[in-house]
Amino acid sequence: EPVAFPDSRTGKVSNADALSCASRFDRFCSSIDFVCPDIHLYESLSTDYWRNWKVAVRNGQYGSFLIDPENQLTVTIPAATLKTPDGQPVNPTGAGNAYSSAMTALLGTGASIEEASSIATAIGAVVCEYDHLPPWTGEVMYRIRKGAAEVKEKADHIKSLV
Repeated sequence: EPVAFPDSRTGKVSNADALSCASRFDRFCSSIDFVCPDIHLYESLSTDYWRNWKVAVRNGQYGSFLIDPENQLTVTIPAATLKTPDGQPVNPTGAGNAYSSAMTALLGTGASIEEASSIATAIGAVVCEYDHLPPWTGEVMYRIRKGAAEVKEKADHIKSLV
């Protein structure tokens, strides 16, 4: 989960930070097949840079998009609907980390990148619905399952339009 922080004035990652992240990747790139950068880092490096990996680009409230060069796949994954009184996050801290962790774990179990992203998106949304980490109860697990189904349905609809 590479992280580079955008400049607060420009909203862009500096060239030096982007190249520093790229340098770190290059040192161990032969041992990885999946990366999960945020949108800022992804956009700061050329799209050719990412061609060797499955990529899930985290884009906050807008969801994510997936690139799987092996299967020539590019898919938009919409965000899950938050189940809060006003539909807004209670606390988004950790949602991206939860998404990245879930993606990594699910891909490690053999899930497809699309299946993994639907579940990971739901997990990220559930994290946003609580002041702190959610209680991992049956109710929360059910919420994740319903959220993943919602995300998959929305993603399938988007794919059908293309």
